[in-house]
Parts: sequence; C-alpha cells; structure tokens
Amino acid sequence: MYGLVLAGGQSRRMGTDKGALDYHGMPQRQYLYELLQNFCEKTYISCRVEQAGTWEEDVEYNYLYDRYEDLGPVTGIITALKFKPYTTWLVVACDLPYLNEETIDALIRQRNPAKIATAYVNPKNDLPEPLLTIWEPQSKPIIEKFIEEDNTSPLNILKESEVHLIQIAQPLVLTNANHPEEYKKALDELKGL
Repeated sequence: MYGLVLAGGQSRRMGTDKGALDYHGMPQRQYLYELLQNFCEKTYISCRVEQAGTWEEDVEYNYLYDRYEDLGPVTGIITALKFKPYTTWLVVACDLPYLNEETIDALIRQRNPAKIATAYVNPKNDLPEPLLTIWEPQSKPIIEKFIEEDNTSPLNILKESEVHLIQIAQPLVLTNANHPEEYKKALDELKGL
C-alpha cells in the first residue's frame, strides 16, 4: 500500500496554502506525509508542478504531479492510480488537522480489498468520507468513467460504487479546516488534547 497526501489544491477558502498550516509543530503536509510513512511502503505528496520545490520545509518529498487541471481532489487520486495501477492507495487530504495514527490504523485493519474503496462514514451526514480513503486498483476504471461523465466528485464516486464503509471511533478526526476560523478553532482544540 502506498500513501498519498493531497496537497495540490488552490486553498481559496483558507486564503493560504492549507498544507503549510502548522497544527503539530510542522507544516500539515509534512505531518501527514510522516504519518503515512508509518503505514505505507512508500508515500507521495500530490501537488501541482509549480508547487514542488517552493515549500520551505527541509524534507525531500516524493512528489506525484497532477496530470489534470481543475478536477479537484480526484486529480491526485486518478494520477496516483495511473502512476501505479496495481497498487492500493491510502489517500488523505491536508485539510484534516485531527488525523492520527489510531484512525489510519483502524482504516487499514478494516480494509476490504474486494471493494473499490474502504472509507469511513461521517456521522455528521452519514456519507462516506472521500478524502480519508483506501482506493483499490480496481477503482481506476470506475473513477475514469466518472471523470469522462464530468462527475469528478470523490464523494459521488463513493456513493455510487461498491465501497466498504466503516464506523469511526473518533468523529472529530473527520473535521475539515477550510476557512481561517476553522484553522484557529482546530489549533485551539489540538492544544487542549
């Protein structure tokens, strides 16, 4: 299993690069990269070509450059599946400040490789969490079909496909930080944990 940190977004709502935000004493993309390295054979940062090499942290990331533009998070997912089509990918978005080892470990332990993906159910809306998901190799043609039909939402792909859904022990982990006030709130809450 390979790991993929989605860091290629424009971060328009946040107003600054979400991967550069510091929740854990380092940029979030570095925290997630190191977290995934504990579980994955190899880990990559998914980003736009112009982003690579512009980050200040002193880490030699394995980069996977987005093959497409303006498709949103599915860009990184399909790029990874085309790069290593016979590999299972554990994909996380860099806007999950509460993500921890326990949550990743539980996702991996409950993985069902017979389905196209394994994902948590978000208890806030009873929908699959698309950006903390294990994508199996057989998901590639399904995702490509969705892209051809101009349906690029990873959530829609999960909702309309054969997916193994699991419950999460710590629902807070699925909380995204997409706006400055959400960043500040997460920072305060993480200091209290």
